[in-house]
Amino acid sequence: MNKEKLIEIKDVISSLRTPLIVENIYCDIFKNAITIDASSDIKNFTDTPMWLNEIEGKNYLIIKNIDYISKEDQLKLVDILKYHKVGTNKIYNTVVVLTVDKMDLNYINDEIISLTVQI
Repeated sequence: MNKEKLIEIKDVISSLRTPLIVENIYCDIFKNAITIDASSDIKNFTDTPMWLNEIEGKNYLIIKNIDYISKEDQLKLVDILKYHKVGTNKIYNTVVVLTVDKMDLNYINDEIISLTVQI
C-alpha cells in the first residue's frame, strides 16, 4: 500500500482502535504517538513499563521492529493487542501500530497476525 492510501484510511482504522501492522517507512504519519523498539524493550510489555505514564493522551502506541524479535517473544504483545492492557493497566483510546522492515508475514507469529490488520 502506498503512503497516500494509508493516510486516507488511517482515521477510519483509528476510530475502530484496530491494531495494525505496517512497514517502518510509514511511521511518520502517526502523530501524537509514543514509540517503543520491540527489539530492545520486549520486557516492557509484561510488567508495568516506564512508558505507561506517558501514554495518556497519546493516539498511538508504535511498537517498532517486531520482526526482529522471536515469534515466542511476540506473544508478549497479545494482551496489548487483544485486551488493550499492559499487565493490569488498561490502555484507553490508543491504537497499537506494529512495524516491520518489510511486509513479510513469515517473521510474524500467527496469533499476532490474527489480531491485526496488515497494511
